[in-house]
Amino acid sequence: MPPTPGEKRHDLLQRLHSDLLVRLADRSDGAMPPRHIRRLLALLEGVEGEERRRSAACEAAIALKLLSRGCSVSFEVPTHDGRTADFDVRTPDARFFLHVKRWTPSIDRSWVTLRVPLAVRALELIRRPYLVGARWPGSRSLVARFVEEGSRFLEQASVGDEWVFRDDGALPSGGLRILAPWPGERVVLTVGLDAAIDAEIARLHRFLRKGYGQFGKGQNNVIWLCGGTVEDERLVDTVVLGSHIERWDLFPPRGHRVAHGRSDDGFWSGERYSLSRAVAWCPWSDARGLGATRLWFRTRSDADTTLRTALGA
Repeated sequence: MPPTPGEKRHDLLQRLHSDLLVRLADRSDGAMPPRHIRRLLALLEGVEGEERRRSAACEAAIALKLLSRGCSVSFEVPTHDGRTADFDVRTPDARFFLHVKRWTPSIDRSWVTLRVPLAVRALELIRRPYLVGARWPGSRSLVARFVEEGSRFLEQASVGDEWVFRDDGALPSGGLRILAPWPGERVVLTVGLDAAIDAEIARLHRFLRKGYGQFGKGQNNVIWLCGGTVEDERLVDTVVLGSHIERWDLFPPRGHRVAHGRSDDGFWSGERYSLSRAVAWCPWSDARGLGATRLWFRTRSDADTTLRTALGA
């Protein structure tokens, strides 16, 4: 029988614990102070409760990744006013504080593994250059009406617009949301990212604000969100940079009638949180650990190859 999620989680904790013990025993490697490794080991053993242990597993995985990339790492380093950074990271060329925020999405994705039905794919014949999030009705008898009404919506909708489909009992049973402009001439469908996710966006904003409040003054600071799956990259992008909108104050690119930009609802919109110059994110689960890292920079001038190398982004 395949291992259960609980068994996988136990295996991950055991592996992280073992790898930290190897680091502790290697006296020739001073990249992380022994007392900091012992602190992480204690947290992995659950001395401060299950929830803190789960966060420690994420932090331990990040610490080991940083060490494997040649960084020197200190854990739980004071910044100001009794606050701490999760890591003080040093490379031969740079130093930065890293603030890790573990995020467990509350989104129900039990249906997302379903492929978009061929009948619903008919919407991709519509000549509008948009990425469209779709939820379709479970009843096949409703799909034809869903496509007919959805087609009318897509013919006249703009970026950010949403349409809710209602079944024969007037209950919400699907819908479409224009997520972003898309290169090409026709609609492209994707699953998820409808209005139900707005609460998740608000949660992620709170994580980013909390990380910002822990910044060490006079130092480079990076917030690292850990959570979700590879499907959440577009969600995090929206949180950091803002939602896509039509911009009538901009000139459209050649061959397009409308210009697109970002709304002012992003973490970095305008001059908000101006000390924040970079945000990292990777998928995380208690069973599988870290996924591939994505890194956003506030401006092109902030782009830092040293930071990319250290975080493996």
